[in-house]
Amino acid sequence: MDSIISKWGAPPCAPILTRLIVLIVLLSACSPSQDISPLPTLAVLPTLMPEPQTIQFWEAVSGALTSPEQVDRWQFSGQAGDAIRLQVRGEANLSLQTSDASILGVGSELNVTLPSNGDYVVLVQLIERESGVYELGLSYTDQANPAEYTATPPPQVVGIPTPTPPFANLGTFRSVLENGANVGEIFAAGAGRNHVFTFEGSAGEFVTLQMESVSGSIDPLLTLYSPAGAALATDDNGGGGSTALLRNILLFEDGLYSVQASGGGFPGAYEISLESGDRPQPVTPTIIPYLTATPLPEILTPTLAAAISGIRLEAQIPVIGIINRPGDPGRYPLEAVLGDVLTIGVSPLEDKALRPLIEVYGPSGELVASANSRNSGAGGDALIPAFTVPETGAYSVLVTAEGNGTGSYVVSYGIGNSREDVWRDQTLDNLPYAGEIERRGLRDVWSLALNPGDLISAVVTPLDNVLDPVLEFVAPDGSVIATDDNGGGYPSPLIASARAPVSGLYRLRVTGANAASSGTYQLIWRYIDLAPTVTPEPPRILLMSINDDIAESEYRFYPFQARAGQHVQIRVIGEAGSGLDPVAALLGRDGSVIAEGDDNGDDLNPRFTARIPEDGTYSVRINGYLSSGAFELIVEVLF
Repeated sequence: MDSIISKWGAPPCAPILTRLIVLIVLLSACSPSQDISPLPTLAVLPTLMPEPQTIQFWEAVSGALTSPEQVDRWQFSGQAGDAIRLQVRGEANLSLQTSDASILGVGSELNVTLPSNGDYVVLVQLIERESGVYELGLSYTDQANPAEYTATPPPQVVGIPTPTPPFANLGTFRSVLENGANVGEIFAAGAGRNHVFTFEGSAGEFVTLQMESVSGSIDPLLTLYSPAGAALATDDNGGGGSTALLRNILLFEDGLYSVQASGGGFPGAYEISLESGDRPQPVTPTIIPYLTATPLPEILTPTLAAAISGIRLEAQIPVIGIINRPGDPGRYPLEAVLGDVLTIGVSPLEDKALRPLIEVYGPSGELVASANSRNSGAGGDALIPAFTVPETGAYSVLVTAEGNGTGSYVVSYGIGNSREDVWRDQTLDNLPYAGEIERRGLRDVWSLALNPGDLISAVVTPLDNVLDPVLEFVAPDGSVIATDDNGGGYPSPLIASARAPVSGLYRLRVTGANAASSGTYQLIWRYIDLAPTVTPEPPRILLMSINDDIAESEYRFYPFQARAGQHVQIRVIGEAGSGLDPVAALLGRDGSVIAEGDDNGDDLNPRFTARIPEDGTYSVRINGYLSSGAFELIVEVLF
């Protein structure tokens, strides 16, 4: 075509004509021989997306995605040159776009300098999951969060915690606290962030902060920070189990103070309050009462309950049964362990003509023991004395009467040489008391009041030639401290020396050996050594109460405020069964150790006191000695 145009020359309209000829030739050459296909159907426009939600700087927002295709949209306004950071927590990814849909970055954390003034959109979408929740945060990278502070690093002393890093996040700011006003807030389920409150304080002021649970399962915890970000005091349970209390905290400087409120990770509502003034609130010290050994009156003649056939018998608790028709048995189960020694008996109640018969059947249904009133030698009772249990399981006691007799009876059993307790009087030292085991298998029980550390002796002297007694000294919780049969020379039992471990009502129990005898006796007990008078606990005011747990080789630090000259007591109590062997130290304002404690005698829980040298914030350092577990920390001022 070019050659053709160059041969003939170009008329005035040559350029236009040349282009038309070229176009016609090309269209002719490219034209397909088949029919022209119809145009494709017009594309369907996508459904309009909802308006984006707004997110502010220094704010964390959350959302839930229910499918991989779902996209959450968030919007914020920025200025050209703003250095921002977007972070998402959860199985999600971010995409930052300008208002004209230009993409500025993609990922779980974006650090971007904004190109222009205007609105920006953040898209949040799941990564390789069908559903999930996320938390999105927006901040500046070159500006400080108003709720964050730079802590003053403590001196480099061994065992001092690592200083709070610059701009450490205390939580989500909620509001400003006003003197005398309550503020209500809620920890939502799964939120997991602490709340932050602020107030303006002046040097010389005393402030009291309280955080009380209103609903839900939150465990309140309060920490007060100085204007420089240093922790001044913390508390968990100072106002009771569901109330944290920081009371009469003295402020040493003017400025904006911060209060961190934690719910322990649990949801629920709470109220927080601030009270301030130029003098501390009056507090009444708690007085720990001194518990003496004077017991409450006891019931010496227990009322017998009616026996119900088929209801399990309890050791040493007699019950009343009745045979209404001849040959009509009463059946009473009991539990026993292989090797137990049992004494089982039945006594006529009203009709002394009733001749009881007792049979004991083992777990497999076989007869293992029996007795009647004729062969028992127990004054008309049917008695099985000191029977050794052949196997562990449920045994059945069957009560009938010989000669088709009817009438009421008392059935009982016990572990050891007796089947039934007979309650006697409270006793005094160095006075003789006369007693009688009226029937074989009965046990007399005398009481005496002792203080911790009291050392006593006791002896029983038979007054006839029939009774062979056994004597037991029993603690208030029912545990046997000492027992003897013939220590004073046959047949007199003697407990030469026994010490009372706690304050309370003790028992001296007398019964016939092997439930084989009855008769009269004399009991007497004496002090060998009186325990020194217990020094009453001093009055105290609670400064801090914390429940926490600690890992092995970990150190935890708990600040509190104290005044010069105060006598403080520090106790750490490891949770029973946790295996924690706690170690505690009181640290001064410069990080030096003022006092420390480990084991307290046989008790692994440290308890020690110290005198505060000057006003200020002190801390308790806690660690486990080659152990971990939960504990309670208590700091008190003693008076």
